[in-house]
Amino acid sequence: MHCSFYFSNHGSFFYTQMAALCMLSGNRARALDMLRHYFQNQFLDQIAASGEQPFEAIRTRPIHYRAFNLEAMIVSNSFNLNEKIS
Repeated sequence: MHCSFYFSNHGSFFYTQMAALCMLSGNRARALDMLRHYFQNQFLDQIAASGEQPFEAIRTRPIHYRAFNLEAMIVSNSFNLNEKIS
């Protein structure tokens, strides 16, 4: 299965890294598309209304994986694209 389909930190970092590579190569539009897709799809299932990250909570090191997943989300959200992403 491709990393982009994972609902864990693997999927979050896939989109973060792909957007960064797109930006580095000058493809700002593609970076925005990648981040928009992430925030409008996988992101919505990764955090419950309670704030829990159910896909990280069941893993072997849940606190670590929650923090790592949040790191990817924060980095993705911090890209200064001057566009509304979600």
